Amino acid sequence: MDGLISIIIPVYNRASTLERCLDSIFTQTAPLQVIAIDDGSQDNSLALLKEYAQREPRLEVLTQANSGPSAARNLGIERARGEFTTFVDSDDWLEPDILAQSLAAARQHAPLDLIIWAYRREFPNASLLRQVLGPEPVLYAGPAVRHFMRRFCGPLGRELDKPQWIDSLVSVWGKLYRTSIIKEHNLHFADFRQIYSEDTLFNFSYTYYARQALYLPQGGYHWRHQGSSLSSSFIPNLFQRWYNLHQLMERFIETHSLDNSFREALSNRRALCLIGLGLNIMASPQNILQRYRELQRFLYHPLYKRALRHLDLSPMPLHWRFFYACARRGFTPGVYALLAIMNWLRAHYRTA
Repeated sequence: MDGLISIIIPVYNRASTLERCLDSIFTQTAPLQVIAIDDGSQDNSLALLKEYAQREPRLEVLTQANSGPSAARNLGIERARGEFTTFVDSDDWLEPDILAQSLAAARQHAPLDLIIWAYRREFPNASLLRQVLGPEPVLYAGPAVRHFMRRFCGPLGRELDKPQWIDSLVSVWGKLYRTSIIKEHNLHFADFRQIYSEDTLFNFSYTYYARQALYLPQGGYHWRHQGSSLSSSFIPNLFQRWYNLHQLMERFIETHSLDNSFREALSNRRALCLIGLGLNIMASPQNILQRYRELQRFLYHPLYKRALRHLDLSPMPLHWRFFYACARRGFTPGVYALLAIMNWLRAHYRTA
């Protein structure tokens, strides 16, 4: 339906944050269809959703047995009937009137198939704006859309200057998608139990079909930091899940005959995932020797060893150059020690 925005909200045990999320949505001035999917919550989330739906006819509440956010979003996509679709996590919230502003931009720059907002990282004592593509609006049209798609695949050249931010662009929240593209090409979220960062794969696939994309530098989305990042919570089988993601991306590149810049970008993504994987190893309940061996498994895996060897270190700050130089040489003790320092710093300086 023209002018309508479908908002899909996966909900799992978020009773404490859900009301603020919903209030930020229903105070928007754009026409809305809101689909909240309770993913088998054990707290009061479902009761809150049903109570809210009694006074808000634009809210549709769906339920499923606990299957994860990918399944919840896929269920929401099936019911979406808006011209555009956006995804909101139930512990986050929207900036006032950002959806109406985005609709106006879509009309101004038609045909526009994707809008990306800058976002704010919300900590207990700080709100930090992250302008992922710079301080000015940017319209990607024609060949530039393919360049933007490559950004989802991985960084190249000067984009490697902040390797810790490799995934600051890939989340599906903070974006507006044309619903017809999602449905016509049967795009969906892969099972998060099989791959990690299913958002990356969704965005990478979606932008292949987009005609134009627009970046808006105002903080349209508020991402609440829950203290559950890779530095503080262990994610089982992360190595295999990232490997599966990279293999699916490589298959997409080959199937759609994308140029070598995509292969180089994916190689860089493989190398840079050492940061997240290493911090996850640091959070593991395993003993030091087991963590050391797990890190060594990554450094000596032929695929990742090759990616590290081809990674361009020149755009990086000195500390990251040193870190990746150790990794490139397979110097596991040095990489392990640097990850331990990183893990300590992230635990003590959450807003860094």
